[in-house]
Amino acid sequence: MSVTAKFFLFIFVLLALGSLAHDIYVWQNANGFPFAFAALGWIAKTYCPDELQLVIDTLTPETFNTVLTPVLKIPAFFLTTGLAIFVFVVDFINRTVKNMTPGRGKDRDQQLKYKRK
Repeated sequence: MSVTAKFFLFIFVLLALGSLAHDIYVWQNANGFPFAFAALGWIAKTYCPDELQLVIDTLTPETFNTVLTPVLKIPAFFLTTGLAIFVFVVDFINRTVKNMTPGRGKDRDQQLKYKRK
């Protein structure tokens, strides 16, 4: 696995664990409410409302509703887990293609030997 893929995989797994820990913490302090995953919109509205309002004021209502509203409805745990899986799959495909390509991958450092008469 490449260093860059390991770095991004580490970051996304760390974010997924952090968002899951946050959801468990909120559930423990919810006074009997059922467990729920926190959506990105709820997190933004709760922890950085001024920045969210700045984004809402900057964008047109059509752009905000078509682009950002579906993204803000995604639970943070599922988004970060999906990104970690995406990085793993792309790195796996990259390594597979490198190993299948002639002159790349495992036999990259070997010299070509020609039969000379």
